[in-house]
Amino acid sequence: MNPRNGDVSDTFVITTVCEGNICRSPLAERLLRESLAPPDFKVESAGLRALVGHTMDSQAAAVAERLGCTTAPHSGRQIDGLIVAGSSVLLTMTKSQRDMLVQMHPRALRKTFTLAEFAALCSEEAAPVTAGNLTTIVGTFAQRRSEVRLTNEDDIEDPYLKSLEVHARVGEKISLLCAEIINNFRES
Repeated sequence: MNPRNGDVSDTFVITTVCEGNICRSPLAERLLRESLAPPDFKVESAGLRALVGHTMDSQAAAVAERLGCTTAPHSGRQIDGLIVAGSSVLLTMTKSQRDMLVQMHPRALRKTFTLAEFAALCSEEAAPVTAGNLTTIVGTFAQRRSEVRLTNEDDIEDPYLKSLEVHARVGEKISLLCAEIINNFRES
């Protein structure tokens, strides 16, 4: 049941999360959306301290374009209980964001991971990962999360108000992690 519209849905909803929702999470959203299409998947993003209504940062948008993403309009939005409830998995850019999200929404614990953590768990999953079995697999991932040893290097730095070089480096890291996730997904 999708709490946002009351419909029963088999769509697996991936929500990428960062601070302002104008750099990292919209880039991850676009990269994942390029390969994970409806009706099996819906990919969206939100921010913990969102710059609500703001467009994607121009440097982040330039990096997204260089990475081959479509240039769809973006409007920053704040994470809230409805977004959390409607998400099948929430992917943050850092461990501290993951912890903050779970503190704000304790029911999100079993479905909240960092992007690096989720990519590592996907790559280690023996069963084919499909939209049809992802809800079950996310539960398994929650039980196995302690197997992933995250370091500070696994966090994706905030490029906001930094150079294009920093945005490019961040974009490359997000792109590699998204590719790792996508490469382990199969069609239902």
